[in-house]
Amino acid sequence: MRKYKRIASIFVAATLTASLFAGCQKSPEKEIVSNKDMDNMIEQAQDTQSSTTEVAEVAKDYDTYQTDIKDDSLHVTVHADAQVDIPDTSQLSIFRVQQMQFDQAFLDQVRTTLFGEQTLYDGTCLSQLTKADYESEIQAGKDDIAEIQNNNLYSDDDKEVMIQERQSNIDECQAKYETAPEAINYTGSPSDNQIHSISELVSNNPSNEYYSWQSEFDGANASIFYGINDASNGSYQSLYLQNNENYGNLIRYRSSKLGYINVGSSVMSGGNYSDAVPEEYKFAMEEAHWVWPADEDMPIDKISEESGMAKEDFIENTKDVTTISEADARQKAEDLLQSLGMHDFTYYSGGLVTEVTEYNKIEALRQSLGGAPYRTVYAFRYQRCIDGVFVNNDGGSKIVDEWQGDTYNKKLWSTEDVVVFVDDDGIVGFDYLVPLEVTDTVVEKSTLKNFDEVKDIFEQMAITMNAVNSEEASDGNVTIDIDSVKLRYTRISEKDSFDTGLLVPVWDFIGTKTDQYGYEVHDAIIMSVNAIDGTVIDKNLGY
Repeated sequence: MRKYKRIASIFVAATLTASLFAGCQKSPEKEIVSNKDMDNMIEQAQDTQSSTTEVAEVAKDYDTYQTDIKDDSLHVTVHADAQVDIPDTSQLSIFRVQQMQFDQAFLDQVRTTLFGEQTLYDGTCLSQLTKADYESEIQAGKDDIAEIQNNNLYSDDDKEVMIQERQSNIDECQAKYETAPEAINYTGSPSDNQIHSISELVSNNPSNEYYSWQSEFDGANASIFYGINDASNGSYQSLYLQNNENYGNLIRYRSSKLGYINVGSSVMSGGNYSDAVPEEYKFAMEEAHWVWPADEDMPIDKISEESGMAKEDFIENTKDVTTISEADARQKAEDLLQSLGMHDFTYYSGGLVTEVTEYNKIEALRQSLGGAPYRTVYAFRYQRCIDGVFVNNDGGSKIVDEWQGDTYNKKLWSTEDVVVFVDDDGIVGFDYLVPLEVTDTVVEKSTLKNFDEVKDIFEQMAITMNAVNSEEASDGNVTIDIDSVKLRYTRISEKDSFDTGLLVPVWDFIGTKTDQYGYEVHDAIIMSVNAIDGTVIDKNLGY
C-alpha cells in the first residue's frame, strides 16, 4: 500500500538558506560589513589614482588560492584550495538594472516557436474536474481511511475525527461526480493568445477560481498568459507567462507525453529547495519535486525523510525518452535561444538529470501508473554574460516581508535564470525567470581592489560570520572548504528602491559548508566581497 497519497510540494523559504550562512552571533561593527555607502562605492569605482581598472592585474599572482584558518573558541575551521577564476575581459563596470516586462511580441515568438500553428486553449481549463478525477479523489479518501484505521499512532478519538473528515470529502466528491464531465472541454475555452491583466480576467470570468486566486496578490499590477494545447500531437504542452511587480516576471513551458506539467501552479518564483537536491541542480527545480544527476541513484533516504515515500512509490516515465547525446541536446537548447533573440546568455552548467515532476492531476496519474512518475532529461542553465562576464545572484534573493503600518508588504526579486530542458522530442522545458534589462551604465571601466586585499577580507570575516554561539558549541564545529573563487557580476540593491539595482563586480568564494549539526551544502557561495570597495555582500538583503 502506498505510504502517501500525494506528493507535497516542497517550498523551503529563502530564510532557511539565509539562516544556514548567517552567523549566530551579532554582526561585527566593522567597516567591511556595516559601511555600505553606494555613493562612496561609485566614487571609489571612478578613482583611477588609487586602484587599477585592469582586470588581468588584480589577481595576476593567483592561479590558485590556498589557506587554512582555525578558531577553536568560535568553533570554525576554514580550508581553501581554490582555483581563482578571472574573466577574460578588458573591463568591469557598474550598471543600473531593473526587471524587464515580457511584451506581447516576445510571447508570440515563444508561442510560435514551441507550439507552431497549434490552437491553444485557456490553461485554467485544466482545473476542470472530470469523473475520473473524482473517482481518484474518492479512492484516495478510502485508502486514507484504511490507513488511519490500521495506524496505531493515533488515538481512537483522533481516528474518528480524521475518518469523519475523509468521509465528508468522499461524500462531497460523490455528489459532484454525478454532474462532472467525462473529459475536459478544451474547445469551450479557446485562448486568444494575448497577455491580460488579472483584474480584467477576474472581471470577465468571476467564477474562475484560478483567476480569483491570482487576484489575491494585492498591489502587484499583474498580468498573465496561460495556454495549453489539446495534446492531439501526442505531447501535453503548457505555457505560462506572468508580469508581477511583487513576485517577479517569468515564462515557463513544459511538454510531456505523459500528461500536463503544472506551469501555472505558482505566482512566486522563489525557487524550490530540498535537501535531496544537489545545490548545482536546484536551478532545475521550478516544476519538479526532486532532481538528481541521472548517473546517480535516487536519493531515497532524503526523499523519504521529507515525504515519507519509499522507492517503490516511484515509477519510471517510459513515454518521455532521452537517448540523444549531450552535444546534440545542447545544440537544440542554443538554437532555441538564438531563435528567440536571446543572444546575451551563455551556457553556465547542467547535464543529464532525473526529475520527479509536478504533473497536473497527479493523483489520477499515480493510480494509473502505480507510482509517482520520474523522467530523465537534459537540463541546461544559461546566465547573462556582459563583455564575457557572468551575472550571478546565487545564494540569495531580494526580499521584503513585513508590515508597513496596516499594510502587509511582501515582494521578491530573485535570480535571473534561463533553463532549457531537452529529450528525444526536442525542447520539453523552458524557463526564463526574472529577466533583467540594463537601463544605464553608471561607471564605465570601474576600478578594482587587488586580490591581496580581498583575500585578507575573506580571512578576516570567514571565522566571524560563521561562528557557533556558546549555546550550540557542544553540537560540533563549522567546517568550510573553499574550492573556487570567481570574479563576476552580481546584483545589489539601490538605496530606497526595490525596483532597481546595480550590477557590480564581486569576488565569490564558493565551496562546501558543514554546520555544527553535520548538515552539508555543496557549491554554496560562502562569501561575496564587493570587488570595488571590499564590503561583504549579504545576498539575502540585496546589498
